[in-house]
Parts: sequence; C-alpha cells; structure tokens
Amino acid sequence: MKVIVTKNTEELAEQALQVMLDVVKNKPNAVIGLATGSSPVGLYKKMIEDCKNNGTSYANIKSVKECERYTALLNSMPQDIQLLGIGANGHIGFNEPNTPFNSTTHIVELEEGTRRDNARFFASLDEVPTHAITMGISNIMNAKKILVVANGANKAKAVYQMIKGEVSENCPASILQKHNDVVVVVDEAAYSLCK
Repeated sequence: MKVIVTKNTEELAEQALQVMLDVVKNKPNAVIGLATGSSPVGLYKKMIEDCKNNGTSYANIKSVKECERYTALLNSMPQDIQLLGIGANGHIGFNEPNTPFNSTTHIVELEEGTRRDNARFFASLDEVPTHAITMGISNIMNAKKILVVANGANKAKAVYQMIKGEVSENCPASILQKHNDVVVVVDEAAYSLCK
C-alpha cells in the first residue's frame, strides 16, 4: 500500500488526479469504478479541469451499475482503477462494517452515521436514502489498481484501521491491505493517527 500524505484537500485532489491520469492516459479505454460521497469531489473537479485545459479524453472510458448486471460486467471487464472514499466507520463503497469480504454488488441498508455524513448533500436528513446499491468488497478487490482519497480528522480512525489495523470485516477498508496495488491519498488530518 502506497500512502501519499498531503497538506490540504487541494493538494489531495491534485495527487489523486496524477494517479487517475496515469491509468487513463496509459489505457484510454480503461474501466474505472467511481465513488460517491464528498471525498472524491475535489478529484472530479480536477478531472473536469484537466479535460477542459489539457484535452484528456474520457470518450472510451467505461463505468457500469445495477446489482447482477454490474457484477457480471465487472467479472467480464475488471476495473483498471477503482476510486474509493472511506467512511468514518471504515466503509468502502457503501459496504458498512461487518459486510462479508466475499460480497458482490448488493443493496445495503445504510447505517445512521453514514446517512448523517451524507445529509449535507440533501435538504434534510429525512431526504437521505436509507438504502443504496454498492459494489461488493470482492468486486472492489478485483480492480487492478485502487485509489483511496480521504480528508479530515473525522476520517483519521478509519484511515488508521485501513492502513495499520487488523484486517477485519469490522473495518471493511482494512481488506485493502491484502490488495497488491493501492494508493491512498490523504491530508494530514486524516493521517494524524498513523504517525
């Protein structure tokens, strides 16, 4: 696992962009798994800027959805790079704690803390969905490369568990220790417990 510690979210997005571009530019028809939530927003903005300013093309890039079809598609065309955020409780995708490591794409009931963390994207907590479709952990682990972005002190415990904790379904992100090509880009606050 390679860890890149940045001073702020701007630098985090820039470093994550370089990892993403390394895949996209070297394989213009790459399959990429994209993440939701606030963690990757800065990266997405950088990708848009790069596309506009430098002409990086995503015309032949592929990304997919829907449970059974999604799993079948992922099995037939594994992701060249999977982008992930990490929840404060260690979830990746929406694989909440205690999700089996061998899970595939499924519908999950979101924990209350995850719903509260995502409430900023909605007018009120009542509007935040109670369920989500998520790739399973085994789908994530099949990616050739995994890019994790995390920022803020509220992610520090989860980042510590992901990088240095015991590999356990209690912290889904900890399974990433078993993948052979993971790049973690974090700001100093998110990395604070790992020092």
